[in-house]
Amino acid sequence: FQDRAWYAVDTRGIRPNSLWHSEIDEPESSPEAYEIVLQENQSDPDAIVTIVPFGSALIVLQSRHLYRLQYVAQPLIDASITLTAYRGIINSRCCDVYDGVLFCADSYGMYAYDGSSVDSFSAPVDDFWRDGSIDFSKSKTFHVAVSPAERVVRFFYCTAQDGEYPVRSLCYCLSTRAWWSEEYASPITSSASTAISLKRRHIFGTAGGFLKQEKAALDSGATAIDYEVRFGNYPVDAGPSREVSVLYRPTDGNLNLALRYNGSTAARPNAVASSRGDGWTSAQGDTVAVLDMRSDRSPLGDAPGEATARYFGRADDRSAGADRHLAVGLSGSKATTSSEPCIHALTIQG
Repeated sequence: FQDRAWYAVDTRGIRPNSLWHSEIDEPESSPEAYEIVLQENQSDPDAIVTIVPFGSALIVLQSRHLYRLQYVAQPLIDASITLTAYRGIINSRCCDVYDGVLFCADSYGMYAYDGSSVDSFSAPVDDFWRDGSIDFSKSKTFHVAVSPAERVVRFFYCTAQDGEYPVRSLCYCLSTRAWWSEEYASPITSSASTAISLKRRHIFGTAGGFLKQEKAALDSGATAIDYEVRFGNYPVDAGPSREVSVLYRPTDGNLNLALRYNGSTAARPNAVASSRGDGWTSAQGDTVAVLDMRSDRSPLGDAPGEATARYFGRADDRSAGADRHLAVGLSGSKATTSSEPCIHALTIQG
């Protein structure tokens, strides 16, 4: 930071709030006397967790406090440290900087710091922190990553049922302010943003290789990657029919469609088997309808990239067994580069 190497986080606990710096352009020259002590006056003992270069300032993050350090030329002489927010960080990897904003996760939730104010944007999902869904005993492997191409902030965390490394994340879209959760077939151990062919991409590390952000292609040579997307509950109207349409790019793979009624975590089995020749097939008792997304599935010619799955049911208020809400789930498996799924639109009627 400003041509000096900065050091912090005394793991011995002797100087938990001390920072050291080097001479200009000499990272190895860091005398013990070059020490700046972060003075605490909050009646709340805390310790430095990480330091983050942020524009013209160095952000000093504790578990529950955020400080801003600035200086002109000589830190020992003209450095100023200001308490900016009563928010902190879980570990040194639970932060990322994107578009001039610092995104962090602490023991209260997630927040964004733009250099002057704090935005606690995780209010819609704060129950994950309050109800014990997050297992903080495994917090040393948690991390935060921002995908520039998607404009999505991801918080990778573990539950009590998970292993040591995260296999799930909470995701926040900066463009739409929408939240959703993701689960992964392999534990995500780390992540980093880098430039590849002049494009900014995010790469996720696993025990066996790397996951590229844009195409989710596993570089370790795995043959398939399973995916699943589940949407929220939508009210069911009194119409006689229900339809789910997808607009897609034809590929070599199949798309599975599952319906979950009335907030159920399990998909409802098909009552009858059907195959209308429109690409969708369903087997009796199975919990999904399968769409063959190949363009040459029919001998009559290339199939268009649009298909509608048709269902029937009732939504009568006078019937105790009528369905009230419906959630749609899409899933499949990406085996090769040519079978990469691309869904442009999802339309739900009824």
